Amino acid sequence: MHKDQQLSDLMVLSYTYQKRGELSLAIRSWNALANHVPSDDELKANAHFNLGHLHQQQGSNDLANESMANAIAANPNSDEAYFCLA
Repeated sequence: MHKDQQLSDLMVLSYTYQKRGELSLAIRSWNALANHVPSDDELKANAHFNLGHLHQQQGSNDLANESMANAIAANPNSDEAYFCLA
C-alpha cells in the first residue's frame, strides 16, 4: 500500500475512534500516526495535538501537557498547541 494511503487511512481511523468516544482506541491510533516514520512534522503535530485533547478528557493532565509540548516541538508555529498548553 502506498505510504500516503496508509497515513490517510490511519488518520481517518483516528478521527473515527475519537468521534465515537472510543478514547483508548483513538489514543492508540493517534500514537501510531505520530510515530509513523514517513509522517511530516505537520502531521505529527496534529497527532500530538489530538493526543493532548484525548489525554485531557481522560484526566491525564501530565500526558496532555507532554503531548502538547510534543506538538509544539513538531510545529513551533502551532498557536493552538501553545494555547492549550497554557
